[in-house]
Amino acid sequence: MSDNLTLPYKEQITSRLQQDNTWWSTGTVEEEFSFYPKRQYFDLVFPLIKDIINRRAAVIIGQKGVGKTVLAQQSIDALIKKGISPHRIAYINFNNQIFRALSLKSLFDICREISNNFDKEGWYLIFDNLEYLQNWQKQIENL
Repeated sequence: MSDNLTLPYKEQITSRLQQDNTWWSTGTVEEEFSFYPKRQYFDLVFPLIKDIINRRAAVIIGQKGVGKTVLAQQSIDALIKKGISPHRIAYINFNNQIFRALSLKSLFDICREISNNFDKEGWYLIFDNLEYLQNWQKQIENL
């Protein structure tokens, strides 16, 4: 499928992004993630995630079930608590096949539209299970 979305397909993607990015409407991360203890590597990883000045990707690799998603959600929570606008944080989990047919740029454009923040600068893009997206390394370079 190309990046030209039919309306029903775009509505499904928009709905899923809104479900996964609840902080766009609530201003906070879902409460379920606050019950998990801070991940062991949080203090090492978070400064890399927080630093957008250097425009680099922080890639977290690990086996299934070790806590990468929880670490991502905890990082989003920490960004919001440090004063980053929730409307500048997008989380996309490629476990959901609906996202795999689109480019990262198209998904970012949809996130900007949903959050009503059309500025391309100052965003924190958190991609989970990105290995499911073809050619993801090249796409990140082009964001």
